[in-house]
Amino acid sequence: MQAMASSRRLVPVASLPFNMLPLMRVDHAAQNMALNFYASYKTGFKSGGVDNSILPTAALQYIKPGFGTEAQRQAALDSVVYNSETAKGGEVGVKAMLADRALRINASLYYFVFDDLQVQNFDGAAVRFLTVNAGEVTTKGFDMDWGWQTPLDGLRLSGTLGYTDAKFTDTFISSNGPDSTPGTADDVNLDGRRAARAPKWSGNIAFDWTVPMSDSLELGLNGNAFYSGSSRAMMSRSTGPSLSAIPTASGNLRWSGSI
Repeated sequence: MQAMASSRRLVPVASLPFNMLPLMRVDHAAQNMALNFYASYKTGFKSGGVDNSILPTAALQYIKPGFGTEAQRQAALDSVVYNSETAKGGEVGVKAMLADRALRINASLYYFVFDDLQVQNFDGAAVRFLTVNAGEVTTKGFDMDWGWQTPLDGLRLSGTLGYTDAKFTDTFISSNGPDSTPGTADDVNLDGRRAARAPKWSGNIAFDWTVPMSDSLELGLNGNAFYSGSSRAMMSRSTGPSLSAIPTASGNLRWSGSI
């Protein structure tokens, strides 16, 4: 079911048969511009399951009633099964066509909370990755993209800009520390730390220029510069390897035509 708004009216848009995702929208159109403001609240989930990477393991013998203590049995179950991940949050934004619709700008602010986030944790002793639930992660930020058909014939500019603040906002003991004993002072708690592979800043700027050479032949030139900020490489450690900021650039020259 979908309803569109016109002439500055607020109309909810509902989609998905089992999750109602309300969307409030305001549209305004003029001769040389178009504006669309929106706000939405969203929920979602990812089902839990059994971590196949831990099978087979000697710890599973404790699952059998009477083999070990109840604490050992529960620990064995917890090491194999991971819970469902849930998410909730929303965003507000604007979509605009300006300057006789030659300039397009889309921008949004967002805020989402992930409970029981499913992550891959590295087990150095067994040399394997385990799927575990990472407490709570909160991510907020903004993103923007734009495109401009310049007054120069055939030249189009575009770009993006994004900011993300993704942090653990609840207790998550990612490892037992150097003594390998849970519940001691050297346990690694990632609460308050940045999530892995989530650079704060990223963006790009690009151009595409097409020049007619004749009625059947044209010359094209394009280029792109991209930047991604630094981030942590691993989620399971409070310190350690990091991914450096990455600036890259590319471009190409092309001919096209017909006979």
